[in-house]
Amino acid sequence: MAASNPIEDGSEWQRIAELKIEGLAGKSKFPVSPDRSFRLIKLRSRQGDVEVYRWTLLFDDGTLQELSINCLFEGSESRPILIAGRRLNGMVVEYDVPRTKMRGVLEILGQPNVAH
Repeated sequence: MAASNPIEDGSEWQRIAELKIEGLAGKSKFPVSPDRSFRLIKLRSRQGDVEVYRWTLLFDDGTLQELSINCLFEGSESRPILIAGRRLNGMVVEYDVPRTKMRGVLEILGQPNVAH
């Protein structure tokens, strides 16, 4: 019997936020509603190549988790990050886009906690 992969349990991914990038470098903060609970989160580049310098997760207990994602090419996504048992308050994304495009769209996706 094969072990089940906790990241691929069939739960649907939900969009937490969308960031439309116009220009070069920037920093955006996103609040997360306290009534939403996620076990996994990830970033996806829906349009354009986006260099994500830092992705900071802000938790309700005051702790931070800083993640380095590097470049997300158009259509690609980061690996899922397990945050089960920790409630998100918000996130900060620091980014840049290639000078030739100067546009992009990043999505922040979450897989909800599933009651067993």
